[in-house]
Amino acid sequence: IDGTVWSQTTSETPQFFFKIPAPLSDSLSLEFVVQDSNDNYAFRKQFAIDTDADTLLISAGELAADESYSWTFSIYCDETRPSESVSVSGTVQRVSSSTGLPLIADLSSEEKMVQLQQYAAEGIWHEAVGLAIDLYQSDPDNSDYRETLESLFEQAKLVDGSLPVH
Repeated sequence: IDGTVWSQTTSETPQFFFKIPAPLSDSLSLEFVVQDSNDNYAFRKQFAIDTDADTLLISAGELAADESYSWTFSIYCDETRPSESVSVSGTVQRVSSSTGLPLIADLSSEEKMVQLQQYAAEGIWHEAVGLAIDLYQSDPDNSDYRETLESLFEQAKLVDGSLPVH
């Protein structure tokens, strides 16, 4: 998962998605950190999880509007050598959206698909991927939902053929 990612969100408390390429045991430490431009923690979570190779969803703390934040997700494979962690880092900016659609909870599946496409067109990936996962989980047999989610994962370089999300 090494790399750097830049993204936008409209959410005050965005969700971050990480592709876990191999099963994890609760003996491994994970850490997700979000920092403001002054290197102050906006969010920090240290945890362990027992899971199969999958997409991991982490909800972050509150982000201020029109601010950029740096974030890092790390897996500490060897507690005695923290410098040998596997990590990905990036920048997220909370922006205003011009979609003009109602709150997601008030939308039908068809309206969610339209909003998802509008978010993706604006580069607001956190919400686009979140909606795609929501639609897929609501009806995993729907080929349109599966293809949309796979396409977004492909664009975000999260593809390996598995779609379940935790």
